[in-house]
Amino acid sequence: MRSPRGILARAIFSETVQDKVTTTQPVCDRLPRMKAVEIVALSMLFMLAACNAGPHVVVHEEEDPAPVPHATPNWDYKTEGSTSWACTHSIDNSAELCFRRAQGHLDSYLHLPSREGNPFFCSQKHCETKIQIDAATEQKVQGTDDEAAGTRILFLPAPDKLLREVEHAKQIRVSPPMFGVDQQFVFNVDGIKWP
Repeated sequence: MRSPRGILARAIFSETVQDKVTTTQPVCDRLPRMKAVEIVALSMLFMLAACNAGPHVVVHEEEDPAPVPHATPNWDYKTEGSTSWACTHSIDNSAELCFRRAQGHLDSYLHLPSREGNPFFCSQKHCETKIQIDAATEQKVQGTDDEAAGTRILFLPAPDKLLREVEHAKQIRVSPPMFGVDQQFVFNVDGIKWP
């Protein structure tokens, strides 16, 4: 004789087992179909990417054996009418060394644009200035203070000679006489291309 509880338990157990079997079987059936759909979708994606890639361009770049560093020009050039200038700034950007050509006449001068008043200490308009070109011996030259006083310009003598030396130099050091200061201005002068 079967008890009503046993019959009920078997019915529930058999349904649960049946449910598990029926629910797992369709999942196993769907797995190969899902993989097939993924493969088809990926192939379509690759085909779209290949179609949208456009023409295939191949660029061959050759490496330079020794890359050349990008050098900034040391000189600024300016022309106004028949007057032209070539100027370079000191390393600390506090002074300019300039050449000016006007009506066949050449000038060379040191300009201190950021100083107030006339910073040069000159005796009767003669300013003993020290100039050193590259590793050569330091030269003493007699500069001339600007007559207008207060323009912060010291004219340097023999501009033609100085220009020739600058054309072959890399660096120039200029030490002008200044009130209460012993200052040297260093200029990188290589690369001048001034006619």
